[in-house]
Amino acid sequence: MKRKKVLHDKKTVFIVLVCIVLCFTTATAINKPLILIDGAVSHADVRSINGVFYVPLRPFAQSMGASVQYDAKTRQVHIYSNDSSAQMNQIWNINGLTFSNLTYQDSKYQQVLIQVYNGTDRRISIDSYQIIFYDARGSILSFGTFSIYGLEKNKLQILSSNLIGKIEGYKRIVIQ
Repeated sequence: MKRKKVLHDKKTVFIVLVCIVLCFTTATAINKPLILIDGAVSHADVRSINGVFYVPLRPFAQSMGASVQYDAKTRQVHIYSNDSSAQMNQIWNINGLTFSNLTYQDSKYQQVLIQVYNGTDRRISIDSYQIIFYDARGSILSFGTFSIYGLEKNKLQILSSNLIGKIEGYKRIVIQ
C-alpha cells in the first residue's frame, strides 16, 4: 500500500489560510448592503438578523443632517431634523402626558390637531397646554391652547386648537 505524500511546508499552509480568509471576507462583503444617503456612501455598520437589516440610529440619523438626543429618564430617543416640517412629527412628554402626531389641519382657520396620551396613573379631569411656533430668530409666529377634558389613564384623545397668527416659516415648536 502506497502512502500519499502530504505537503507540510509553511508556504503551502499560509497560501491555503489566505485563500480561506479571502473567501469569507469576499462573501461577507458581497452580502453586506450598501447604504447611499443623497448619493453618498454611508459607512454605518449594517447587521442582518433573521433577514432584517439593522443600522445604528445615531450615525445614520446624523448622516442625514438630524440631531439625536437620548432621554435617560423616559428611556426615549428623540430625533430632530433641521427641516422645520419634520418638527410636526416630534413627541413631547409633559407631566406623564405624551403629545404627538401634530397636524396642520386647516390653513383658513389656522387649526392644528394633536394627539395626547395619558400615561399617568390618574384621570385628567381638566387641563390646558399652550403650543407656540417660533421663527429662526426665536420670535413667536403663532400660538394656541389645547384643553383636555376627562382623559382617563392609559387613554388617547385628539385635541384641536385655532392658532393666532400664521405658522409659515416656523423653525421650532414648544408645548407647555
